[in-house]
Amino acid sequence: QGRIFNLLSAVFWLALLSPRAHPTDWSLATLLAGIALGLGHTYAAIRTGIDAELFTHLARPSMDEAPLEHLDEALHELGWLRQNPQPRPLVERAQTAQRWFFYQAVGCLLQGTFAITTCLLSR
Repeated sequence: QGRIFNLLSAVFWLALLSPRAHPTDWSLATLLAGIALGLGHTYAAIRTGIDAELFTHLARPSMDEAPLEHLDEALHELGWLRQNPQPRPLVERAQTAQRWFFYQAVGCLLQGTFAITTCLLSR
């Protein structure tokens, strides 16, 4: 579910938002980039968490659950799908969840890169 990336991101947020002794133009630019990447990571983490809960729920055998083909319709009604829902196979749904996890991981690593760079440039 990406919990390690959430913990790392929290550390990077602390590094980004800690007071600077000698801020420079470059350190401010990397600070803003790090904040933007942190926000992107947070969005991807939320999506990853939702997908994790969804697949956990779908994996439970229950006679009371709505069929999988009604899932996109419900997501469309919530405003989470832009176009009219078309039935999607479970494999496609899993690939989308993996893509969001990848975005979360890359966002966290880039946020860390910019957090470290900001700290180094602010010395």
